Amino acid sequence: MTQQLIDSSGQPVFGVLDPCPQTINAYDFDYRSPMGRKLGILSKKIKLNRFQFFGLVSDEYAVGVAIVHLGWVSSAFCYLLHKERGMLLEANLQAPFALGTKAGLQPDQDSWSFKQGNKRISIRPLENGDRQINVAIGNRLKLQCQLHQPANFEPLSVCTKTGINGWTFTRKSAGLPVTGILDFENQQTDLQQAGFLGSLDWSCGYMRRETCWNWVCISGKLANGKNFGVNLAAGVNETGFTENVMWVDNQRIKLDMALFNYQQGDDKKPWKIITSDGNLELEFIPASHYGRKLKTGLIDTRFKQYYGHFKGRARINTTDQYGKTIGAEAEEWIDFEALPGFTEEHYARW
Repeated sequence: MTQQLIDSSGQPVFGVLDPCPQTINAYDFDYRSPMGRKLGILSKKIKLNRFQFFGLVSDEYAVGVAIVHLGWVSSAFCYLLHKERGMLLEANLQAPFALGTKAGLQPDQDSWSFKQGNKRISIRPLENGDRQINVAIGNRLKLQCQLHQPANFEPLSVCTKTGINGWTFTRKSAGLPVTGILDFENQQTDLQQAGFLGSLDWSCGYMRRETCWNWVCISGKLANGKNFGVNLAAGVNETGFTENVMWVDNQRIKLDMALFNYQQGDDKKPWKIITSDGNLELEFIPASHYGRKLKTGLIDTRFKQYYGHFKGRARINTTDQYGKTIGAEAEEWIDFEALPGFTEEHYARW
């Protein structure tokens, strides 16, 4: 068991990590400049990026909630999208010096929160692997829910080298059951009865100063009633290992590199996504999106998160932790239509 991510020599433990490290002891990292100069604790604190994203999707709605801590500044956002009506609510928050923000470095123990006026977001781990999420955006939206991690569910934790002097750690899960209530403009929705499923992304590291990525997250039910989740990324976590994975009935199945094909600037054109091992083929039909641009000189970011539906097929093999097929006799193809989820295009200079 890896208790801490950074070992006694100041180096990260790279690879797929089972179970997830108890502590991301980032400040023990032997952090150096690109030219090899040893950097002190102030640089470590300022340069460490961390964020947590919680997503909820159903056939008609999507909720996205995030807390972002970039050392000397923090931000948060919350949105509610509808398949046909588009953006129903959007809240963008920012706090200099990360005031009103808590973002600990123990993924399964530390609560995260962001508070600003009458807007509050909190994500709290529970002992059984569940997450308690509470959101209040004034009087317009209140979300109180629990993301449930079944006892046999296998989340993905992976750490990869990033650039010449950094690393990125991420813990991902998708296709998880959700219970609770969404109250939007005094209309309450029981999340379980409405068919919502959830996903969670906990990430941190010393990331590239200028970076970009694409991302896919699916949380849906197959025709046989089994939960199905997918997490794919390109542009980040690609050195030696990837964060590409799917979950079928809580079983984690590793995937190889992902290729994204889409038209920038056309928010309605379908996306095509495949993995290099041939085990996943996706077509994504966007329905609506949340986007943000921020240009301060010190931090520039432009990203869009799309909500829509996926159709495609997945090949299920028996694999080891690195995605290598153990036995072709276990091969099975699964076809699916209209599974809800997200895609993302993200550029950042931070």
